[in-house]
Amino acid sequence: MKIYKVLVSKKELESLPEIELNFFIQACRMLNEINILHKITTFSNKESKSDAERRAQNSQSLSLLTILAGKLYEGWVLLEKIYFGAKLSKAYHSLLPSEAVNSLNNLKFYFGKSDNLVKKVRNQIAFHYDSLEILEQFRKAPQDQVFEIYLSEYQGNCCYFMSNVLLLDAILEWTGISDPLKATDTFFKEVLSAARWFIEFLNHCLVTFAKNNIEWDLEEIEIPDPPNIAEVAIPYFVAKPK
Repeated sequence: MKIYKVLVSKKELESLPEIELNFFIQACRMLNEINILHKITTFSNKESKSDAERRAQNSQSLSLLTILAGKLYEGWVLLEKIYFGAKLSKAYHSLLPSEAVNSLNNLKFYFGKSDNLVKKVRNQIAFHYDSLEILEQFRKAPQDQVFEIYLSEYQGNCCYFMSNVLLLDAILEWTGISDPLKATDTFFKEVLSAARWFIEFLNHCLVTFAKNNIEWDLEEIEIPDPPNIAEVAIPYFVAKPK
């Protein structure tokens, strides 16, 4: 696999208007975070050998997905504040390819809905522990429900599955879908679709931005034998080093 290192001098970046420099830096940061969270969420959502492993991996992917949802909402706030609010869109929108424009239109439509899941998860779950939503879900649980917690002498292998059940119940209720499997699928699809739209838009946006402001200096790098993405999995339970 070939990748390309782009070398950009501080002197070049300092020549940019502050609002454009801020957007460039923050968009780079956001792309890093979305790419990382998107990948490890996918790597965590793999088939498991046992019920305990499956539940632990589900907890792992749900936790990552809620953080990703929170980051996506913050990304939309960034676009509203800088890309649209500071009028960068007027300078760059006409220069973007159709793929980027389509992704941005999808984001505008999605975040234009007041009841979108990403916003609800960000505001009430992703970055907060003081929400009453989880306690409310506990009260709604059937009286005979039994919750699961998995303990290990190695703290990193403990999984407090009970909290994730209640967390997921709250999210599924927000979807308005009675079938739990369909509701879960809806949540995953909404978050991962929004992530893809951000990646598509911001990547094209940064390339267009750089081509108009920065002299590209590329260095080719070879990454030998990268693993196939379909074969990469992040287990929850791991053995201690010997």
